[in-house]
Amino acid sequence: MANLLNGSDKGFETLGSEYEPFVSYLPKTGAISFIMDYPFSNYARTVEQLYTAQSYLVPLIINPGTEEKIAILYCSSDEIADHRLNQSQYKPLARLGAGKGIALKQS
Repeated sequence: MANLLNGSDKGFETLGSEYEPFVSYLPKTGAISFIMDYPFSNYARTVEQLYTAQSYLVPLIINPGTEEKIAILYCSSDEIADHRLNQSQYKPLARLGAGKGIALKQS
């Protein structure tokens, strides 16, 4: 607590910092898709992940649909990620951990 009161964030993570590994693969502006375990729903528990990613990756616009050319893949396992890629017609570009990565829309 003393660190925060003294203006230091040492020992505290920036909200959304788990999306930092994706940044070098993403465009600086424009829209990208965000693929999670299940298709997006306003009432899903995963909606918080989408909002956190959006706030961290501004000025990018994150579309919870699967229409954009490039997508963040943010699933809980490789098996689910592969299923969602096939379902949404994306192919993996880079794997960044179990169920995580960057994907491109197939032509």
